[in-house]
Amino acid sequence: MTGDPGPHVDRPVADAPRHAADHRLRDVGLRATRPRVTVLDWLDANPGHHPAETLVDRTGLSKATVYHVLGQLCDAGLVLPAESGAGRMRYETGSDPHHHFVCRSCGRIIDVPCVVGERPCLTADVPGAHVDAADVILKGLCADCA
Repeated sequence: MTGDPGPHVDRPVADAPRHAADHRLRDVGLRATRPRVTVLDWLDANPGHHPAETLVDRTGLSKATVYHVLGQLCDAGLVLPAESGAGRMRYETGSDPHHHFVCRSCGRIIDVPCVVGERPCLTADVPGAHVDAADVILKGLCADCA
């Protein structure tokens, strides 16, 4: 069957002007497909920590496509997942390792610099294991709610 396979298909962006998202995707070995560029552009234009559902609503991409693209962008290091507690994942652009503070009252998420300066951000002694990531969620009341 011929015709448009829809936005979920991972295809290169045709005749699109090259811009920052295209270059960043290619720099990490990913093709600049329309869904990847769309998600990366939206996250770049909207700093902060966003749930995947917001990307579905704002980009017009399907839920499956958004989750698939977010997984690829996280694996490539272009997008960082931010666990905000109770399985509520948020996403942000960036590559610098950091932790998060979540306000128990308003839900605000604040970036907290990595103490060590590189992954895994903590030193842990786990016999026989190689620790390459540590996710720390600090919880309390932000300055506005305290």
